[in-house]
Amino acid sequence: LGSWPHGSISDLAMEGQQIWASVPSVGLMRYNPGTGYQEFYNALEKKELEAVTCMLVDRQNNIWIGSKSGIQISRSGCIEPIDLRSNIEDQNILAIAVDEQNTTWFSTKEGLFNLRKDATGLQQVKKFSVGAIPPKAMIISLYADRFDNLWMGLYGEGVVMMNIKTGKATRYSKELNNGSVLNIAGRGTEVWIATLQGVTRFSRNSDTLDVKNFGREDGLISDYIYQVFNDSNNRIWFATDRAGINMLDTKGFHHFEEGLKSKVILGFAEDALHQIWVNVQGEGLYQWKDNRFQKFQGQGRLRDINIDILCSDNLGNLIMGHTGGIDVYDVAKEKFIYLGEESGLENFIPTLNCVARDTSGAIYIGTENGIFKYSSKEHLTNTRPVPHIVGFRQLGEREPLYAASFSHDQNNLIVDYAGFWYPAPDDVYFQYKLEGYDKDWITSRDFSATYSSLPPGKFTFHLRASSSSDCNGEEVATYAIEIPPPFWRRYWFYALSLIAIILGSYGAFQYSEKRLIAEMHVLERRVRERTHELQVKAEEIQAQNEEIQSQSEQIGTINQNLEKLVHERTQELERKNIALEDYYFINAHNLRAPVASVLGLISLIRKVKLDEEAKEIVDHLESSATKLDSVVNSITRAIERGH
Repeated sequence: LGSWPHGSISDLAMEGQQIWASVPSVGLMRYNPGTGYQEFYNALEKKELEAVTCMLVDRQNNIWIGSKSGIQISRSGCIEPIDLRSNIEDQNILAIAVDEQNTTWFSTKEGLFNLRKDATGLQQVKKFSVGAIPPKAMIISLYADRFDNLWMGLYGEGVVMMNIKTGKATRYSKELNNGSVLNIAGRGTEVWIATLQGVTRFSRNSDTLDVKNFGREDGLISDYIYQVFNDSNNRIWFATDRAGINMLDTKGFHHFEEGLKSKVILGFAEDALHQIWVNVQGEGLYQWKDNRFQKFQGQGRLRDINIDILCSDNLGNLIMGHTGGIDVYDVAKEKFIYLGEESGLENFIPTLNCVARDTSGAIYIGTENGIFKYSSKEHLTNTRPVPHIVGFRQLGEREPLYAASFSHDQNNLIVDYAGFWYPAPDDVYFQYKLEGYDKDWITSRDFSATYSSLPPGKFTFHLRASSSSDCNGEEVATYAIEIPPPFWRRYWFYALSLIAIILGSYGAFQYSEKRLIAEMHVLERRVRERTHELQVKAEEIQAQNEEIQSQSEQIGTINQNLEKLVHERTQELERKNIALEDYYFINAHNLRAPVASVLGLISLIRKVKLDEEAKEIVDHLESSATKLDSVVNSITRAIERGH
């Protein structure tokens, strides 16, 4: 460190590769021996750092600071809010850049400012007036190249290039297709300007700048460009509005929109594995894979898919800023770390693509409420919540049971557990599994698990914790317990029960055998008696059968006689019926015909003139003939009814 002007040091602490020193005269100092970078946290800025007496770095690389005012914790020291309220009124940062001297440049509606710390660690904010910028022009984009030039993109007024050392500034307006500069990026001798009508490339050739505009006629798919990004392979990527992605390489422009649900592209980043990532509006992250852009498989692990800031830190981790905080994605380990208010990101509302990185790897993010500084830590993605099983307790009880074995009726258990995670103690995800009972891991945000009516057996409770819902590969805490079976389910009880059953069965068998023998004798006696009764009954039945047989023979003889009589009677009736039919015929024809003739003759005689005596005879004759005819008719009707 050379000469040391700050006086005594009260304590030292190692955080990864960095040294923290408690310096009574200035507060805290952070020093990186590898890069020589040092930074002071002055007591005038943070009163709680006054009179620091001791420091401790825990296993999660949090720094515990003891002072006269109590104990403070620096949560891994990766987030530092930069308070600008004492220097400027407007805290809404529109653009930000960091030059080669690690001076931070930013703009608000009030104009251009730079930010640096002096030797005592105090933040110094200075406003710059650039004559080349028209009055009331607004700076909406910034970029610092490696030639000590600060490029300022204006809204509607072109771009201004200012030499940081000399203050000389030049405005370029007519050279651009459009004067509204949304983004500026560069690498080496080239600077790319993104406007509302295509892009412009400034190429440094000795002391001159060559200017070339690119539009639709050159292969650019859209004139509205949100961001220009230079990757490590010297490819230039263009984020367009509603037209997908453009890329320029040595072969020319290429257009990509296949697989992109939304065609509004907001920004790019390149990770440690040189993979290209894309921020798609309303869709979250996409990555360049298999010669096309594919949706990030871990999309569900993002806290917010509406990303405002997408970049990479000096370790190659992806940094995603949104209104919920910052998501850090370690691509190689496929692990997420989430930073929120508990890490110092209070009132964190990032401005779209308002981000810059200094030579030490620190990232400066412009928001609606000032600037936030993120310092990447090599240990950041290595620290994880530490799972801890507090103990088991009975359902309805408060005191835990620390025994490894319980009684058989202590099988309604609650497992209490915790995850030690100082950056975000309330933002821990758990996965647990009771081996021998649960088939799979169970994800939870609670601090206990309930098991009702556990069966007897040996179980092992496994617990792992993570700062995200993905707990794979995390440290596992275990606790083995046993719930013994009740005495009536133990082997000795089974053996005694079996012996008792055998003895009881044998006794019951002996008793049953004796009883069966006695019952058999009684049954034999009853059978003999019953058999005798049946024999007597059989003899009686035999006698009755013989009597019935005799009567049957008599009845048969009678029936034969009756049948003979009936046959004879039938023959007699048949003869009488024949005689009767003959009589009927004689009566109906032979007898009635003469009677009818007599009656006819009497009618003829009455037509002859007769004396009184003759008339009287005829009357008698007619009366007798009529009676005879009536008798014949009666006989005929009687014979007809008989039939």
